[in-house]
Amino acid sequence: MLNASWKLIAGCVLMSVVLLAWGCTGNDDLDNPDGDTDSVVDRQDTDSTEEDVADGMDIDVDDQPVTDGDTDDASTEETDSDADGDTDTVTPEEICNNNVDDDGDTFIDCDDWDCASYPACKQEICNNNIDDDGDNFVDCDDWDCSEDAACRSEICNNNIDDDGDNFVDCDDWDCASFPACKQEICNNNTDDDGDNFVDCDDWDCTSDPHCQKEICDNNIDDDGDTYVDCDDFECTHNPVCQTEICNNNIDDDGDTYVDCDDFECTHNPVCQTEICNNNIDDDGDTYVDCDDFECTSNPACQKEICDNNIDDDGDTYVDCDDFECTSNSACITEICDNNIDDDGDSFVDCDDFECTSNHACITEICDNNIDDDGDEYVDCDDFECASNPVCITEICDNNIDDDGDEYIDCDDFECTNHPSCQTGGEICDNFTDDDGDDLIDCEDADCADDPACQVEDCDNGIDDDGDEYIDCDDWDCNNDPACLVEDCDNMTDDDGDDLIDCEDADCSGDPACQTPDEICDNMTDDDGDDLIDCLDLDCSGFPACQSDVEVCNNLRDDDGDGFVDCNDFDCAGDAACTGTGEICNNYVDDDGDDFVDCSDFDCQDHPACAGSREVCDNGLDDDGDGYYDCDDWDCDTSPACGAVPEICDNETDDDGDSFVDCDDWDCNTSPACGAVPEICDNFVDDDGDNFVDCDDWDCDYDPACQ
Repeated sequence: MLNASWKLIAGCVLMSVVLLAWGCTGNDDLDNPDGDTDSVVDRQDTDSTEEDVADGMDIDVDDQPVTDGDTDDASTEETDSDADGDTDTVTPEEICNNNVDDDGDTFIDCDDWDCASYPACKQEICNNNIDDDGDNFVDCDDWDCSEDAACRSEICNNNIDDDGDNFVDCDDWDCASFPACKQEICNNNTDDDGDNFVDCDDWDCTSDPHCQKEICDNNIDDDGDTYVDCDDFECTHNPVCQTEICNNNIDDDGDTYVDCDDFECTHNPVCQTEICNNNIDDDGDTYVDCDDFECTSNPACQKEICDNNIDDDGDTYVDCDDFECTSNSACITEICDNNIDDDGDSFVDCDDFECTSNHACITEICDNNIDDDGDEYVDCDDFECASNPVCITEICDNNIDDDGDEYIDCDDFECTNHPSCQTGGEICDNFTDDDGDDLIDCEDADCADDPACQVEDCDNGIDDDGDEYIDCDDWDCNNDPACLVEDCDNMTDDDGDDLIDCEDADCSGDPACQTPDEICDNMTDDDGDDLIDCLDLDCSGFPACQSDVEVCNNLRDDDGDGFVDCNDFDCAGDAACTGTGEICNNYVDDDGDDFVDCSDFDCQDHPACAGSREVCDNGLDDDGDGYYDCDDWDCDTSPACGAVPEICDNETDDDGDSFVDCDDWDCNTSPACGAVPEICDNFVDDDGDNFVDCDDWDCDYDPACQ
């Protein structure tokens, strides 16, 4: 727009200058200003007056400056448009995109007013959805609009109207989905406004009813959940709502009296003293006499230590003289030849100091004519001496000092009368005619019985030729059929038994001769009998080939396909498997099955419900809920925490909860109240509450579920 204004001003100034110049030419004949005889004012006199040359310019009838083509270098086009015999000069039009001043007005392309309507010379308007400048880019896609407010995005947290629409930050519709412009919902476990604080942790939820804490003793429903004071789950562990537990060293009810010092615990069994030898659980902790921790130091409960020279149990018998120590390793003598650590000192037989002088631990000396180890065998007659050189007989023709006396073969005195040491005797394996009968080695009849001249039988388990190699291990048997191995997939009778490959019994276990088993659920004829999966008789016992139909709510894999109930595709449309899923930590029965959160079977694998069951007397937080033993709500009914169970047919409020017998929730599963009790190890939902065995809360303290 600025360029256009400038061009308009420049044009007006130029026009004024031209008109002034034209008025100063000295031609005062206004009736015939060009001096000729016609009545038409020519663009240029044909005689080119001196003034024309001086100013280099003529004035046409439209008062536009034109070049004359005579004394300047501007291009002109000459015509006789008025047919007066004189030539007229016509100025060419400006071409708006060639970087040339085509019309000679000193303005080039878009700087020339003539180009004002040329598309490329127009200014792009950035919010009218039109390609105003004709560059094929519309509005904010045009580089000319890069700095235009209409093309800037709103930044939603800088308190500035970045896009110029008069709406700032979250008031701008562009910021509708920006996290900081969202409202935090205080009970959906989501960081709605993106400030890294979720629900009640977000400052926005300070006054939301969902984020209020229940005050447990003001008779007001502070958190708006319709439960007041101790009826509210939040108050479960509040001292105001607690009954004193008599054995946890805590002032549970907040009356400044702890455990047995509290009047409530006067008659509680755990506040009684255990008598350690009356076979009664006096303090009601399920531990009787010496099994009770209280009796640890009671003499009646001491055990005799068998190697400290003290009468630990006070029965006047010390260590191994005490009957209790009869089987104690410290009181047992080590037996020196049974390979057992009899006395438990970690040393076995002869390694035990007790066996130092025991005959079983003495080595036989093989040439002293004494039974050193007391086994009644002397020297070489003793098995221990079997490999002792002293007890080995010299072999007279093997070039070895067999008896270790440093004399070999015939040089050994033992070989004096051996045939091979006689003069003229044939040595059967030296390739020499020793006896001069022209027969060498095995050719000589003298060698008939010599092992070196025997033929190896390749399948009798004997070293027939005495070369220390038996049967197929002997080089002589390399080509014997008994030593050839059948290759089971080369179509050759390798071992010469006239049976080829899998026909040979040697190949019975070879993989190449195995028939594959039918896989019963892969839609393939694996064993090649033209019968696939359940159609194959081999699959008659496969669970998926049974006729059982999956029952979708009995916790069993009825059709044996490895998927139980709603995890089985067969149950996809079953009513038991449809509906809203249970959310396991929101205290709401989301799926409408009357079971809330972890009480719902759907939550059995949920992290909030996946912890172990709380064991109430081991000092551990077994279920990972931040509370351990008797501080855990799960242990409120545990005997280990001082709870007295409700007896359901004695017309007494045994557990002190103001509910008697069958009116007490604890009796819901009691046969006395018409309920079928859950049996905790029979894989049946006996009480019909949809929980089987140890998944049923009734089995929490059953031994089968510990």
